[in-house]
Amino acid sequence: RDGTIADQDFNRWLVQDALFVRDLLTFQARLLARAERPAQTALAAGCAALVSELDWFDEQAAARAIDMNQPALPATLA
Repeated sequence: RDGTIADQDFNRWLVQDALFVRDLLTFQARLLARAERPAQTALAAGCAALVSELDWFDEQAAARAIDMNQPALPATLA
């Protein structure tokens, strides 16, 4: 192995990981709304980090002309 990844494999990962992070953000936001006050700071910071990560996915997708509107694969749904 030479430490590289094929473009099609990276693109598939990008789409699938973005779907995972989107769902994780939804979960954490709902959890934040129900959390006890001491946990809210950490959860809010986690949500903000996930939003930044989604921005990065969007930037990468635009640079690579990737259609992010693709269905989740079975491994992503698991």
